[in-house]
Amino acid sequence: MKIKYTLLLVFCAFLIQSCKKDEITSTTTTTAPITAFQAYLNGTLWAPADTLGATITYNAATKTKVLTCSGTKYPQQVNLTVTQSNATSGSSFPIGTYTTNATFDYRTQQKTSGGYLYVPFGTAKDGSQSIAVTAIDTVKKTITGTFNFISTNTVYDSNGNFVSISVAQIATGQITTLPYTYKTVAN
Repeated sequence: MKIKYTLLLVFCAFLIQSCKKDEITSTTTTTAPITAFQAYLNGTLWAPADTLGATITYNAATKTKVLTCSGTKYPQQVNLTVTQSNATSGSSFPIGTYTTNATFDYRTQQKTSGGYLYVPFGTAKDGSQSIAVTAIDTVKKTITGTFNFISTNTVYDSNGNFVSISVAQIATGQITTLPYTYKTVAN
């Protein structure tokens, strides 16, 4: 009987020793991922999750080259277009900052009679817009740059009197090695 109690005590001591808490220390560091196309929309980081794309189109008839970048994340869409005059064929685009010959378009999804569509929020405020192409890799077909603009929507009543103005600021936009396609058109 004494042996049974001794074995029971040893077994209990073993169980108590085995139940000691393990100490685990870990440190996790996270950083916001940099996507190929992102900006701050009215102070909130926005990166397209629904659609994203870039295209360089050369028009042989007009000798123009158009760079288009577009991204959509419900319920917002950003479209950038830059036109180069007197261009030559090829999948490159000149590095530089563009404030003219550029279109900046911010859209929001709204319900219309034809369903849900992305409609222009307003118009880009003159002097607020720029897109800078800082690098282009014609082998990998990627483009890098920055952009920003302000879109304003002014509402007037039926008599033409000012009612209100809404402003959307698209700031600190980044295009980071965004893949693009190249195409040539003849008309």
